[in-house]
Amino acid sequence: MTAEITQIITPQELDNLQRRGKLVVLIDVRPAQEFREFHAEIAQQVSVDSLNESSLQALNSGSRVIPLYFIFRTGTRAKDAARRFAQHRITNIAFIEGETDAWEQAGLPVVRDRKGFSVGEPVVWWPDCFPTSGYC
Repeated sequence: MTAEITQIITPQELDNLQRRGKLVVLIDVRPAQEFREFHAEIAQQVSVDSLNESSLQALNSGSRVIPLYFIFRTGTRAKDAARRFAQHRITNIAFIEGETDAWEQAGLPVVRDRKGFSVGEPVVWWPDCFPTSGYC
């Protein structure tokens, strides 16, 4: 079975769908570290290795009708993901044209990791350190 990417949409088209009230499930399959550094604000991170029928069905509430939208930074991952979808007979998928960079260039919201710590890690302040005061 060969896998082909059959539906490709622009970041603007996906944004328009969301603005019209459509359910949008945007999945970023880059590794967690890359995702933390930079990703579309509405994206959920799921590694390519964990893509299987049950994980994909869970992401779209078990529906084979609700499309899943995928965003990447490299075409290689897109091809790998498409192959996995074909293996599980999952056809309600679309890929974002231009990948994560195009999302940002379209002026759509992105999340960037702040330098010095990873998103999700606790920030510990020293007792005499007050971020709003400008000194620590």
